[in-house]
Amino acid sequence: MTRLLRSASLLLALGVSAGGCTSAADMPGSARAWIEGPVRWLVLPEEARRFRRLSSNAEVLAFIEEFWRRRDPDPETPGNAVAQSFFERVQAADLLYAGEGAPGSLTDRGRTLILLGSPSVLRYTQRSAPTWQPGGVRGGRATATERLRIEVWGYEVADLPAPLLARLEERGTGFPVEVTFVEEGRATILVSGEELLEEAARSAVREEE
Repeated sequence: MTRLLRSASLLLALGVSAGGCTSAADMPGSARAWIEGPVRWLVLPEEARRFRRLSSNAEVLAFIEEFWRRRDPDPETPGNAVAQSFFERVQAADLLYAGEGAPGSLTDRGRTLILLGSPSVLRYTQRSAPTWQPGGVRGGRATATERLRIEVWGYEVADLPAPLLARLEERGTGFPVEVTFVEEGRATILVSGEELLEEAARSAVREEE
């Protein structure tokens, strides 16, 4: 696909014209929805800052093209393995983790599936945790406990892509690596593994030769 055809496809997908808008805040909702959707998990902080400074639809289009180009592991061949995996995992997350008050791909487990894929080890435990409740003597608070449901995702070397493994090796990370969630009402919240997810997002960017 030529650059012109790619540009036309992106414009149609975003629902914008080639005309300009005066600031990022003035961009069509579809453009803002792009960076606020599941792609947010791949967007690096410095890229998010650049996006907020964009001043025209043409700049949005160029940004998105460059965004995926930087994440194409082999630009000389058709397709983009990272983009294909991303969209497949977004679809899977939306199916698996719906019901938490947000699209499944925007939940913490959805983020983890998108960035790391399916874990080779999945285990559930329960843990007692102290809680504070109104009441007690003279308006004080009585201490109680509740049972928390813990969900742990474990990844071995064979589960992760080479670029991420290289970054983890530089950090001296041992295996398996784990991501831990705890159930809080309808949601399942990430409680450990943030640094691993950040490394995964950075490792998706192809190193320029």
